[in-house]
Amino acid sequence: MNDQETLVSLMFSAGRLIRDTLKTCKYRDPFTYIQLETLRFIESHDRPTMKNIAAHLCIKPSSATAVTETMVHTGILKRLTDSHDRRIVKISLTPKGKKLLMQFETHTYRALGKIFKKLSDSDTRAMIVGLEKIVKN
Repeated sequence: MNDQETLVSLMFSAGRLIRDTLKTCKYRDPFTYIQLETLRFIESHDRPTMKNIAAHLCIKPSSATAVTETMVHTGILKRLTDSHDRRIVKISLTPKGKKLLMQFETHTYRALGKIFKKLSDSDTRAMIVGLEKIVKN
C-alpha cells in the first residue's frame, strides 16, 4: 500500500472510530450531520443568507431552506427579513439553538478527547496543519 492509500484507509478508520465513540456517549445529539454543519456555519457567520448557507454546504438554496425549515419550526433558528430587500432571508441561532449547539459541542469534545489524548501536542498541531491544507485546497 502506498502512502496515499494508507492515508485514505486511515481517514476512513478514524471516521469510523469517531462515529463509534460518539454512539457510545450517553448524550444523544439532536442533529443530523448537515444540520450540525449548518448550525456551526450560522454561528460563525453573522446572520448568513440562505444563499451563503447553500454555498457552504454545496447544495441549492431550496435545499438549504429545507435543511433549516425544521430547525426554524422547533425554535433553534430564526428567519430575519432584510430591511432593504424582503426577498433576502437571513438566518440566526436563537438562544435555544445556541444552548443546544453548546451542549452538543461540550459532550462531543469530551467524548472525542478520549481519542485525541493519544496524540502529543506536536502530533495534534501537525494533524491540524495537514487537514487545513487539504480542506483549503
